[in-house]
Amino acid sequence: MSVDIEDLRSTIRSIKQKIVKQQIAGLDEDVDRLEQIADRVEGTTGSTTDHPTAVGVMAPVRGVVVPALPPGVRVRDPHEIVTYLNLHPDMTGVVARAASALVDEFRGERSEIELVLYRDPEIEDRTLTFYVRVLDYEHLVERLSTVLDRLDDTLAQGSEMLLITTDYRPIE
Repeated sequence: MSVDIEDLRSTIRSIKQKIVKQQIAGLDEDVDRLEQIADRVEGTTGSTTDHPTAVGVMAPVRGVVVPALPPGVRVRDPHEIVTYLNLHPDMTGVVARAASALVDEFRGERSEIELVLYRDPEIEDRTLTFYVRVLDYEHLVERLSTVLDRLDDTLAQGSEMLLITTDYRPIE
């Protein structure tokens, strides 16, 4: 049997977006399972890189599977993100839905969405953070607020904070 992985991944992204937009509950595990199947078929399970990537693969760490993030999300240190999500597995679906919502919001324009593990320099605290960078920052705060409003229920499901913000740096 032949499987069109790109079509499957596109359908999964579409389902995730509908879940977020329509605030549908209870499908997260099913969507995560579909992503696992796609990765197994594709044969990309477990690969990571040391350079910025769109993390388009599943990366198991001690039994936790990180869902593929949509193209357009940059991750400089995938291992660091996977390790954090291993410690906070309930955040995996939250991160995936937030990434999809951000990519959807900024689709069709030049932008950069980066997922990092922010380390507070003053206290021992780490927070998963999406930085959004655009060419024109004039209405960015309002747009991020719109995304956060749509994700309100999703963000409440996580045991840890997920930050969605900008650092006003130029797009790389």
